[in-house]
Amino acid sequence: MDKDKSTEQKQMNKDKQPSDKDNQFTNKLFKSLDKNIENFKSMMNAPSDLVLKKFKVGGTTTNCAVFCIDGLSNGQYIAENIVNSILSFDIKSNSFRPTPDQILEDLKYRVMMTADDITVKTTLDDVTLEVLSGNTAVLVDGCDKVLIASSMEVTQRSLEEPITEALVRGPRIGFIENLRMNTTLVRRGIRDPNLRIKSIITTLPKGGLHKGYKPKLPAGV
Repeated sequence: MDKDKSTEQKQMNKDKQPSDKDNQFTNKLFKSLDKNIENFKSMMNAPSDLVLKKFKVGGTTTNCAVFCIDGLSNGQYIAENIVNSILSFDIKSNSFRPTPDQILEDLKYRVMMTADDITVKTTLDDVTLEVLSGNTAVLVDGCDKVLIASSMEVTQRSLEEPITEALVRGPRIGFIENLRMNTTLVRRGIRDPNLRIKSIITTLPKGGLHKGYKPKLPAGV
């Protein structure tokens, strides 16, 4: 009886997980913030290392979102320089209501004062590549362009080759004890939106598990 319940529970958990076949996305960027967020999540299959924050641009009623990959981006730098620049946005005149494009353009120059590099992207592929490179994407509701701010995290610890793989050809970097650093190493080596990284619920008393895989794609994709 307990075995049947366990099997049924596993099937229920499997049904709740998103399927790669069900994920439909387009390379086009929309003016709707929610559509862009869902489109990006669908392309990446909502990875467990995706960090997404949604809030209002300071001094306005316009929603915006900031997202990056945990481990690839410098979280403290994003909070202090990018997010603060958005929250400090101020409208001098109460009668002036800037358009989403005007807000994005103003944010571009505000963030430029603190970030090393600022660009604007117009396709989902370009945005995804930037995020997988460690940069931060800034989306404004009502605008079909995305602001990209440099925020790459630089690894301070030197990584050594695994002794047991000395004869293996190609670059060799061994995993370490930090789980997020390990997923970061994989991300840096494979900058592909088809790479899936999912956390696994486990009964182990310590630590956690992640699985990384690439779904089988149709020929020509």
